[in-house]
Amino acid sequence: MTSDETVAPQAKPKGHWPKGKRRNVESPEWSATRELLVQILRDHPAPMIRSASAIAAVVGVSPKSVGRWLKGEDLPGEPQQAVMREWADAALEQIRKV
Repeated sequence: MTSDETVAPQAKPKGHWPKGKRRNVESPEWSATRELLVQILRDHPAPMIRSASAIAAVVGVSPKSVGRWLKGEDLPGEPQQAVMREWADAALEQIRKV
């Protein structure tokens, strides 16, 4: 290497969240909300109306994230938990009308 050549600085590795550590905290209502959502999607599916994709669209995340949350692999943030609870309540109201 000559003195005219410069070496690009090494990029620092981005911080990695410790494996197994939850990024969000579970609200007191989340467990019941998660169970309700799973029950609604299992017992009353309706493509693009009552589906993980529909929940994802309302919450503003990917269906894959919703799937992880519903399986208990990860937790949504508190704002997402609240939106999902509202979605579940609206879905139950719709189901009762039918």
